Amino acid sequence: MNSNRNRLVSVLIGVLLIAGGGIGLLLAVSRSARLPGTPVAAPLPDVIVTTLGGEVVNLADLRGRPVLINFWATWCPPCREEMPALERVERKWAERGAAVIVINFEEDEATIRRYLAENGLSLRVFQDSSGEVAQKLDITYLPTTLFVDGTGVIRSRNEGVLSQGQMEAGLRALR
Repeated sequence: MNSNRNRLVSVLIGVLLIAGGGIGLLLAVSRSARLPGTPVAAPLPDVIVTTLGGEVVNLADLRGRPVLINFWATWCPPCREEMPALERVERKWAERGAAVIVINFEEDEATIRRYLAENGLSLRVFQDSSGEVAQKLDITYLPTTLFVDGTGVIRSRNEGVLSQGQMEAGLRALR
């Protein structure tokens, strides 16, 4: 009787372990499925960016919260298409502790300011005048959006336009 009982307990423990592993796998897959773009698991390199107003930010200082990083240019039609959504996401998610970093690729301050004014945008824009930041992050397509988790690991890379819903789903998945 004891051997049957021990066997039953062993089988139940085995089933529970397998079920627990399966649930963990499903949770991991569902989390990555909500992140738009290609899954990535690379640390965000040490990158320093500067706003149009001269504020200097080290992206490493943003650890501890979800971060959306978007590379764009005024001459890029798909970039212009997603700018209003980026502004709405920046405003909404700043209150929730997330950071939205919008980095202009290789354009001068006057061009960027003119574009923002003409389109009624008040986004906090960072500049990558030399292309050095894009090179460090291997950005070869505009727009490109990176989703970075609170530990400073890039979890997803999306090349192309994202909707506001996709941006928000990505930030939610990082929490």
